[in-house]
Amino acid sequence: MAYLEDLTTPATGDAAMRRLKDHLVAAGWAVAASGDGRSAYEAAGDAITAGSLDASGAWMRLRMGGGATRELLFVRGGASTTWTVRYRAAGFGGGSPSATTAPTATDQQALISAAQLLPADGGYRWLVCAEDAAPWHFWAGAIPTGGGAPRTLIGLWPMRSGSYPSADAEPYASWASYDDTNVSTSARVADASSGAKGFVSGTWRTCGFMVPALVQGGSAVNGVASLGAASSGDELPAEILCGSYAARPSYHGVRGYVRDARYVLTTTATTPHGTHLEQGSRYWVRVGDLWLPWGATPPAL
Repeated sequence: MAYLEDLTTPATGDAAMRRLKDHLVAAGWAVAASGDGRSAYEAAGDAITAGSLDASGAWMRLRMGGGATRELLFVRGGASTTWTVRYRAAGFGGGSPSATTAPTATDQQALISAAQLLPADGGYRWLVCAEDAAPWHFWAGAIPTGGGAPRTLIGLWPMRSGSYPSADAEPYASWASYDDTNVSTSARVADASSGAKGFVSGTWRTCGFMVPALVQGGSAVNGVASLGAASSGDELPAEILCGSYAARPSYHGVRGYVRDARYVLTTTATTPHGTHLEQGSRYWVRVGDLWLPWGATPPAL
């Protein structure tokens, strides 16, 4: 198993999404079906060429590797910055797909719907990291060229084996957002109103990345918001406990520990966005308040 990284400066959002597709395929995912928004349609393959995915209605079904049925469906909107992203654990096999019409599923779940997902063309660095074996974690993010707060975050984070309830048959948290406060200023994927999404006991629920607490001056305070000042610049990445938000009597407890993310416990003055952290033979990269996995080569932003 390896984490495969990719860092580019795409000219357009269409190029960024093609790059995401190509990188996931190189890591073992498959294009289950696709349409180029014009006339090309593949019912069981990749119709997206080097210059396509630039028409409204273009779409692609990306299926997780290793015989899994989990799929992400990306549909282009009227501009290269505007996208719909849907997830389904059993894949997208419904509807009447064509070159301009994406497939459907009765229990499909929207991560973002016909809204801005990417920054304006040409002004950002596009980071993609994908695991080439189960559980097939991946994430992608946009950081402004020259540095600054991240603007886009897309990801599928598995829970650490043995840390989640046995009733949870789909131990993942998923996310897709642009310029949300959780992305541009903190990337915590944490609050109940706009947190990550995932299935718990067969039900689609909001699931937050819980912020660690720090006892400071006798009071418990928000660890990520305040620990930078208290830590004098020392960095000790914190594990993230993921919880599920739902009204009683539905399950609304712990989902498990997030396997492929850590909280950053220093300020951006000490570790700016895009900074890397070395751990053995691999790296982590700072995106908001998260350390996210990277490969064997440090990112050069």
